[in-house]
Amino acid sequence: MSSQSPSQSNESSIAQTGDATWLVKSGDRILGPFSAAEVTRRLHSKELVVIDEVIAPQARWRHIRDEPQFAGVVDEIRKGLMTVRDDTEVGTRTPIMVREDSDEKTPVSLIANVTRARFDTNADSVATAKIQDAVIVSETQDRQRSDKGKAAGGFHSTLAYSPPTSAKTVTTSLGRISTAPTSRVALGLVVLAAIAIGVSSYLVKGTAGKRGASGRSDEIARLRSAADTAWNQGEFVRSLKLYEQINREPHTDLETDLRHAILTLRVERQTLAAKRKLEELLPRLSNQDAKIRARIAIAVAQLQSDNPIEARNELSAIVREPGAGPIAFFNLACAQAASGLRSEAVQTLKKLETHPTLELPSRLLRALLFLKDGSYRQAGLALDISNPSSVVAWRQEVFAIGAAADWFDGNKRRSITRLRQALDTDPMQTDMFFHDPLVFLEAIRWSQWLVYIDEFVDRAKSNPSRALLAIALIKSDQRQEAQTLISESLGSRVNEPDLQAVNAYLYMTQGRDDEARGALRFARNEKASAMSALAAIVEARLCERSGDRNCADTVWTSLMRREPPPHAAMISQARIELQVSREKGAPILERLRALYPNSIAVNQLASQFSDTK
Repeated sequence: MSSQSPSQSNESSIAQTGDATWLVKSGDRILGPFSAAEVTRRLHSKELVVIDEVIAPQARWRHIRDEPQFAGVVDEIRKGLMTVRDDTEVGTRTPIMVREDSDEKTPVSLIANVTRARFDTNADSVATAKIQDAVIVSETQDRQRSDKGKAAGGFHSTLAYSPPTSAKTVTTSLGRISTAPTSRVALGLVVLAAIAIGVSSYLVKGTAGKRGASGRSDEIARLRSAADTAWNQGEFVRSLKLYEQINREPHTDLETDLRHAILTLRVERQTLAAKRKLEELLPRLSNQDAKIRARIAIAVAQLQSDNPIEARNELSAIVREPGAGPIAFFNLACAQAASGLRSEAVQTLKKLETHPTLELPSRLLRALLFLKDGSYRQAGLALDISNPSSVVAWRQEVFAIGAAADWFDGNKRRSITRLRQALDTDPMQTDMFFHDPLVFLEAIRWSQWLVYIDEFVDRAKSNPSRALLAIALIKSDQRQEAQTLISESLGSRVNEPDLQAVNAYLYMTQGRDDEARGALRFARNEKASAMSALAAIVEARLCERSGDRNCADTVWTSLMRREPPPHAAMISQARIELQVSREKGAPILERLRALYPNSIAVNQLASQFSDTK
């Protein structure tokens, strides 16, 4: 029986999809592959938005608005939005927003209630408008005939009526009204009624305007609450979109402006625009904490634009002030390291040795600095955790780099143990925890470790080490290189479990779920029927993505026998217990909240069951 190699399978897949080469990252989902025409269609239908990201083979993720191939449709959308705004200028400015309760990007009015109040018409309002027209015509004619009318001023004089001295007919929007003596009384009554209706309409409009302003204020408050919630849950793309909607309306909330500037910097990578906004905002901030965050953000902008010396100077000044906080110290160490001051950076990082969320990032940065200096033992010791089971966020990173450092130091036994721990970890686990956007985590991204993991592979010459390098490449957005490495490493040995598990993970990140499931069939250990931990984790993730909750829970439950169990498996167990019995599940959930207060997944689960009470 002939078998098809992974590379052949990939080629046939591409052939089947034609020009469907674009993947789209929308929120926390990766969609596709799509053709350019399909991406264009989804933009027009508002299933996608221009700040969603796209990637083509052998390229990098870019915002749709920055991809030249979609420049035309982006321009059309922008012109369309401008047209909508111009058309509604007479009434109420109606920005486009995304409905929160739907996965569809449905445009709705931010202040729809106000718009309706301004444009609703009925028979009474039409009649009122016509009578007002009559008053205006009569008033204009009277002013032309009367010096007194010309000199009159104020509200009452504006609506004053002076009957003509001779019988004639006045043409108005009501038709032809006779002003003969016999009908003067009737006309006077009409005018008086018009005045009364006009005053009433004025007052009603004033009240409606107040209601409209109140409604707009309520809507902005709702958007702010949703944006803050998304921020706290680490959904920064969604949070940015909501802050952008708020910023289209007049407001005085400086915290919203600050968060919008920070996310413009960190999510959209608009360094110069964000920096200008932050510098303009800084003098207006009265809160000391907000001032420090704004200054840290400016320093991050300098780091992001490869100006570490300016960033170091700014952060050195910040850490000398009361209330500077741990983020300032971590970012200072990043700036010191980027400036070549490695020993100073190591000393700065020691201040974070016991910090609940920055301890492990600081350990990773110290290990990187030691590796650069060739101090392999020091690097290994920096990642020597007394209780490895306690490492949840940053688990894969800690054990991956620890494995390389130990091998370089000659401690091959511990290296192999750490390598196994890294491969048996959920690749998405670190992303399940909140990471403040002000922390300059670029200093410890996987791309920083590639050279050392590559050297580790050259020395160890094992498939597990190659599997680790493939993971590092995937997490560094070098998926094509990862695919090449896996295909070359597999050769004729298609049943190699670690490589096939990573192969399935690679396909999953590309939205190629069927191919991922195919790779999992080869990911079983030759000596056992059970999948490796990584393969089982990928299978559970695929079940979740297909909406098969029972399948996912079954796989996660099987993974609870692992020590330690994946974080997602613990979440799944808590969810199952809560669904069976709130009374039994509540203590499990509270234990998870106490253990992992920074877990986005735990807090989302708590919110979900709180909302369903």
